Amino acid sequence: MGIKDTACYYYEQLMECGTLYARADAAWNLAQYAIQEQNSEKAYNFLNQYIKDIEIVWERNDTETVRKLRALYNYNIKEKENQQLKIENKQKQLHLFFALGGIFVVLLGFYNYYLYSQKEQAKLNLQLMKLKQLKDDSEKRKADNSGKNEDKELLNTKILQYIEKCIQQEAPIPTAEWEKLGTMINNLHSGFVDKLSEICKLNSFEKHVCLLLKMNIMPTHIAKLTNHSKEAVSATRRRLYKKFFGQEGTPQQWDEFINSL
Repeated sequence: MGIKDTACYYYEQLMECGTLYARADAAWNLAQYAIQEQNSEKAYNFLNQYIKDIEIVWERNDTETVRKLRALYNYNIKEKENQQLKIENKQKQLHLFFALGGIFVVLLGFYNYYLYSQKEQAKLNLQLMKLKQLKDDSEKRKADNSGKNEDKELLNTKILQYIEKCIQQEAPIPTAEWEKLGTMINNLHSGFVDKLSEICKLNSFEKHVCLLLKMNIMPTHIAKLTNHSKEAVSATRRRLYKKFFGQEGTPQQWDEFINSL
């Protein structure tokens, strides 16, 4: 049995009979091994378990902190009432108490931030796995539908003719027409916007930008069709890349991702 297999075995044992902290740590490490092995199902399950355990740890920490601080505060009040002749000494104790309390709160803040960062990283890993699955499904679907589909070609032509008409008139797409147009584009491309919305919530403007990008409409035209500035369209594409991939990117990188679906 290799080092990795041995580690996995002991982590699985911790998952069954370890403390809450040990279970969370074991779930996190098992998820990393599963990601390395490209086992999406196992990674998804372990990351979900890790998030659940971390949320419980967080709740317990908050409750225990309040209890400890309240107990210390009550103790100092009682001592102050019973030892009126030792005011100077009592003040030193209070100063010490607040100094230690401040240090404790700072350390607790760092610890909670660490837990929060781990939780957000776990969520991002799940999100990236879903994006990869979405892209893989899209590539497989394109391969299966490599032949011409007359119904889809007619629908694509109809959509482009309507968009071209709006561009020529230099008029934005009316609000009343967006739902119908969005449904047509979404159906033409196997509901890609709905699948994106399941991974990250999109507002109406972000959905409109994605729909028009999928129809290969230029950003300058997207700005006019959505009644926004070209800068607003660029900023939205850049923001969408960061929202979905958890890192800075260019508007063009988002366009490439949309075109790959």
